[in-house]
Amino acid sequence: MRARSRQSGYTLIELLVVMAIIGALSIAAASYLTLPRQKPAVQNLLSETEGLLGEASKYSGAALANVVLETNGTWTPTTTFRLSFRQVGAATPDVNAITSQAFPDRLYAGYDTSNAGVALAVGSETLAAALAATPGLSAELGPALNRNLVAPGGGGIQLNAFNKQYLAPFCIPIVGLRNGEPYAGAPAGYIVVTGSSIYKFYKSGPGAQNPWRRL
Repeated sequence: MRARSRQSGYTLIELLVVMAIIGALSIAAASYLTLPRQKPAVQNLLSETEGLLGEASKYSGAALANVVLETNGTWTPTTTFRLSFRQVGAATPDVNAITSQAFPDRLYAGYDTSNAGVALAVGSETLAAALAATPGLSAELGPALNRNLVAPGGGGIQLNAFNKQYLAPFCIPIVGLRNGEPYAGAPAGYIVVTGSSIYKFYKSGPGAQNPWRRL
């Protein structure tokens, strides 16, 4: 009697295992391929923010009027955040603004409106700790790091038209996002403003090999 040969092909369980492996590899590959997008996204948002502050200063001088820098909303994939400036006065329209929905890489970088995103990204490697090595700069910028303009309750900051100085120091922290959320090890940046001086700092990743740099 001839022995029955085993039919070729995969069982349902084998197919499910293969599909699960392929799915896991696809997710890992997608995460790896999108990682480089956070770094230029953070740098682009730093530059756009610096540009908006520069426009506010130029407008204030040309119009001989104080302007106010204001924020509204939170930076998430489902909500809209707005950073704008306008001439001081009742119901004056915005002159210009940066909004999360208009920023093309909003899923890869955003303002830290929670006061927790940069902390998650850099851990103990904070900008304040890096500035401590330069006491003069730390003393100058320390108060600004204590006021996150884009956090809830950050309020508005006025820019004086005649001396081109903001009436109070402040900072705008920026963090890399994955699927719209901050993550440990993400790149981060800061716009730090004191008086008429604007500083731009950037950290590309964790570790001593990626220190905070002034751009």
